[in-house]
Amino acid sequence: MFKIILKTLSYLPVVLIIIIAGLTISSSTKYSLPGGYKVFSVQSGSMQPALPTGSLILVQRRNIYSVGDIITFRTADNLKTITHRINKITVITDQKTKEEHGEYTTKGDANDVPDTEIVLKPKIIGKVIFSLPYLGYPISFAKTLQGLIILIVVPATLIIYSEILNIKKEVTLLIAKKRGQKTV
Repeated sequence: MFKIILKTLSYLPVVLIIIIAGLTISSSTKYSLPGGYKVFSVQSGSMQPALPTGSLILVQRRNIYSVGDIITFRTADNLKTITHRINKITVITDQKTKEEHGEYTTKGDANDVPDTEIVLKPKIIGKVIFSLPYLGYPISFAKTLQGLIILIVVPATLIIYSEILNIKKEVTLLIAKKRGQKTV
């Protein structure tokens, strides 16, 4: 029983590496988790206390957003993402096409004034579904060169080395077993 528990625990680093790598990849704006979910880490205190700095947030695209929703969106220049609360929606009607579209005014909960940049719906990545405090720190760290090396490369190398040693041991045992059968 103890060996089974030890063997199961030996897979924990592999699972953690896979989870951190997957979350790091899905936190880019290019990739999503199944179901259209994206993961981000909160980098500033503008949404405190609702979303403390270092929180891991899960975001999902929606068709409709309402005042009070916390959304993650790309800035107009597409250089960064921001997570703030919608505090006003203005519906604009295109005079030529008669189509309506929304313009969203956002504000960080800890900020005194609304954001100056108006957010258009195509820039919205999604609505924050839930958050986990402090779990965004390893994801942010994994995006740095040092984090990639410490959290991904080093553990992966150790696991590969361990598996090579296990394969060598098994091959040695097989060779010894075959030699033992030939001499009998």
